[in-house]
Amino acid sequence: MDTWQNLDPKGWDESIQLWLEDRGFKDSSWHNDMCPSFIHEDREWRVWIDDSSPAEREVEGASRFELHQMNDDEFTANLGCTDDWRTLCAAIDGLLALKI
Repeated sequence: MDTWQNLDPKGWDESIQLWLEDRGFKDSSWHNDMCPSFIHEDREWRVWIDDSSPAEREVEGASRFELHQMNDDEFTANLGCTDDWRTLCAAIDGLLALKI
Protein backbone atom coordinates (compact mmCIF):
# COMPACT_ATOMS: atom_id res chain seq x y z
CA MET A 1 0.00 0.00 0.00
CA ASP A 2 1.23 3.45 -0.79
CA THR A 3 0.99 6.26 1.73
CA TRP A 4 -0.05 9.88 1.66
CA GLN A 5 3.61 10.92 1.42
CA ASN A 6 3.85 9.36 -2.05
CA LEU A 7 0.96 11.54 -3.24
CA ASP A 8 2.92 14.69 -2.35
CA PRO A 9 -0.04 16.79 -1.21
CA LYS A 10 0.53 20.53 -1.04
CA GLY A 11 -0.02 22.22 2.28
CA TRP A 12 0.22 18.94 4.17
CA ASP A 13 0.66 19.10 7.90
CA GLU A 14 1.82 15.85 9.50
CA SER A 15 -0.18 16.68 12.63
CA ILE A 16 -3.29 15.81 10.58
CA GLN A 17 -2.13 12.20 10.28
CA LEU A 18 -1.24 12.02 13.97
CA TRP A 19 -4.65 13.37 15.00
CA LEU A 20 -6.48 10.87 12.78
CA GLU A 21 -4.35 7.93 13.92
CA ASP A 22 -5.02 8.89 17.55
CA ARG A 23 -8.73 8.35 16.79
CA GLY A 24 -8.34 4.99 15.08
CA PHE A 25 -7.83 6.00 11.44
CA LYS A 26 -5.19 4.37 9.24
CA ASP A 27 -3.57 5.71 6.10
CA SER A 28 -5.46 4.24 3.14
CA SER A 29 -3.86 6.36 0.42
CA TRP A 30 -3.11 4.57 -2.82
CA HIS A 31 -0.85 5.51 -5.72
CA ASN A 32 -3.67 6.25 -8.16
CA ASP A 33 -5.75 8.31 -5.71
CA MET A 34 -5.91 12.02 -6.40
CA CYS A 35 -5.47 12.86 -2.72
CA PRO A 36 -4.61 11.21 0.61
CA SER A 37 -7.22 9.29 2.56
CA PHE A 38 -7.51 7.70 5.96
CA ILE A 39 -9.96 4.96 6.92
CA HIS A 40 -11.55 4.11 10.25
CA GLU A 41 -12.24 0.40 9.81
CA ASP A 42 -14.52 -0.02 12.85
CA ARG A 43 -16.81 2.84 11.80
CA GLU A 44 -16.31 2.36 8.05
CA TRP A 45 -15.43 6.02 7.57
CA ARG A 46 -12.96 7.48 5.11
CA VAL A 47 -11.47 10.96 5.35
CA TRP A 48 -10.24 12.45 2.07
CA ILE A 49 -7.79 15.33 2.27
CA ASP A 50 -7.51 17.34 -0.92
CA ASP A 51 -5.05 20.04 -1.95
CA SER A 52 -4.89 23.17 0.19
CA SER A 53 -5.38 25.26 -2.97
CA PRO A 54 -8.96 25.13 -4.31
CA ALA A 55 -7.63 25.59 -7.85
CA GLU A 56 -5.61 22.34 -7.54
CA ARG A 57 -8.44 20.12 -6.29
CA GLU A 58 -9.72 17.22 -8.36
CA VAL A 59 -13.31 18.46 -8.35
CA GLU A 60 -14.07 22.14 -8.81
CA GLY A 61 -15.82 23.51 -5.75
CA ALA A 62 -14.91 20.52 -3.58
CA SER A 63 -14.00 20.98 0.05
CA ARG A 64 -10.51 20.19 1.24
CA PHE A 65 -11.68 17.73 3.91
CA GLU A 66 -14.45 15.17 3.36
CA LEU A 67 -15.74 12.47 5.69
CA HIS A 68 -17.55 9.61 3.96
CA GLN A 69 -19.46 6.61 5.25
CA MET A 70 -18.24 3.51 3.45
CA ASN A 71 -19.52 -0.04 3.01
CA ASP A 72 -17.04 -2.60 1.72
CA ASP A 73 -14.90 0.22 0.31
CA GLU A 74 -17.89 1.78 -1.48
CA PHE A 75 -19.14 5.30 -0.73
CA THR A 76 -22.58 5.31 0.92
CA ALA A 77 -22.95 8.80 2.45
CA ASN A 78 -21.20 12.11 2.92
CA LEU A 79 -20.96 12.73 6.66
CA GLY A 80 -19.34 16.14 6.31
CA CYS A 81 -17.21 18.37 4.14
CA THR A 82 -15.35 21.54 4.98
CA ASP A 83 -12.25 23.57 4.22
CA ASP A 84 -11.60 24.02 7.94
CA TRP A 85 -9.67 21.23 9.65
CA ARG A 86 -10.99 22.14 13.12
CA THR A 87 -14.57 21.80 11.89
CA LEU A 88 -13.87 18.29 10.63
CA CYS A 89 -12.14 17.41 13.92
CA ALA A 90 -15.19 18.52 15.88
CA ALA A 91 -17.49 16.49 13.62
CA ILE A 92 -15.37 13.34 13.97
CA ASP A 93 -15.09 13.72 17.74
CA GLY A 94 -18.86 14.24 17.95
CA LEU A 95 -19.58 11.12 15.90
CA LEU A 96 -17.08 9.05 17.89
CA ALA A 97 -18.77 10.16 21.12
CA LEU A 98 -22.07 8.67 19.90
CA LYS A 99 -20.56 5.17 20.19
CA ILE A 100 -22.99 3.71 17.68
